[in-house]
Amino acid sequence: MDKIISWNVRGANNLDKQIGIRSFLQTQGVGLVGLLETKVKPHNLGSLYKRIFDGWCCSSNGLNHGKGRIIVAWNPLSFSVQIQDCIAQTIHLYPQPRSGALTFYCTMVYAYNSAQERQKLWKDLKRYKAESQGAWILMRDLNCVLNYDERIVKKEIKELNKNKFNRVQAAAEEAYNALIQAQKDLHGDPQNWIQESDKNNRLFHRILKVQTLKSNLYSIQDMEGKIQNNPQDIAKAFMQYYKELIGTPENPISQDHYHPKLDCSWYWKKLCEVRNQLCIQGMSSDNMAN
Repeated sequence: MDKIISWNVRGANNLDKQIGIRSFLQTQGVGLVGLLETKVKPHNLGSLYKRIFDGWCCSSNGLNHGKGRIIVAWNPLSFSVQIQDCIAQTIHLYPQPRSGALTFYCTMVYAYNSAQERQKLWKDLKRYKAESQGAWILMRDLNCVLNYDERIVKKEIKELNKNKFNRVQAAAEEAYNALIQAQKDLHGDPQNWIQESDKNNRLFHRILKVQTLKSNLYSIQDMEGKIQNNPQDIAKAFMQYYKELIGTPENPISQDHYHPKLDCSWYWKKLCEVRNQLCIQGMSSDNMAN
């Protein structure tokens, strides 16, 4: 949270713009920000501070320039900030990181458009440089171009941003909030997950019980064509079937002889091979049963 940025937001009165600014600061872990060209008048600053910088410390040069030029805000958990100077084109700060990192001076600049009006700015910056003992960061929009074509391009970029990308960050935050809500609807409140997980466990065991009941065998037709419903009679029917099929070591069945109702074909031959191998190894009927 020691990140510092300056951002020419080209107006921050729009609610969607404010949501986008807040989302960006949160996702990027910014601890100190200078918003330039805010166009927020002094009587609207309170609502903006609440929407974007709830819990932060804020200051503005709105009293020095009523059209709203610079807003400075910082997270008090990340920085302790002393405002050294606040005039129409600059806010000069002395931030001290809570992390114990190097202290420095920082000047947020949003310059006037005309070269004549900027003359005072150059004098102020020279004064800051002379007064600042140590590191000094200049974060700025100097509104200064080399030729007229650059100003035309800047105007076109502003229009493009306004018409095409004005709601990109706001839409991203809306989508994120919708995702969080969908997850809550699906999984419930995390504080209730223990209780809800018990419900899920009960549902799982009920499903397992139903599947177990489906896999149980409740009746079978024996070799004589009779339907057996008693569990003991069902077990006897299975035993009789396999005794007739593969025999036992004490009563082996020839591979060429099998019950006319047991047309086992290939499986019959394989089972007989396994039975013969077991007999050769001297396994008892108890071993075979196991």
